Amino acid sequence: DNIDIIVPNAKIISEQIVNWSHNDPRVRVRVHVGVSYDTDPKHVEEALLAVAGENPDVLPAPAPTVIFRRFGDSALEFELRVWTTSMLHRPGMFRSALHFAIWKKFKHLGISIPFPQRDLHLRSLAPEVREALASPKKLKTESSAETA
Repeated sequence: DNIDIIVPNAKIISEQIVNWSHNDPRVRVRVHVGVSYDTDPKHVEEALLAVAGENPDVLPAPAPTVIFRRFGDSALEFELRVWTTSMLHRPGMFRSALHFAIWKKFKHLGISIPFPQRDLHLRSLAPEVREALASPKKLKTESSAETA
């Protein structure tokens, strides 16, 4: 973003300051991605490591890693961790390039990225609505008769 940040001396003395590149020009970037529950986690790991290996801005050491973060509401959630020196001041562009490459790799391998889904349970329905929902054939027959 090319933004200068001015830190008052009082904050330097009293608070912790994080300098991402002090003494070491490497920066780790994390990319989060969710995949369908139908996907083999090992295939996801292989695909993400392949994407990292194909990107010239990803350092080979420390080696890229993939973390299986959690079983999410709608997806298996992973984190690709890579290191870079060349994209130190442009992490957004770097992340974007990785996102494009991940989407392309997943599309090629048939790995789907799901969208959030919810099941809705209605507890207080009128009896006739509950009955109609319980037997959809009856509902279809009645609506066909009404339109005829």
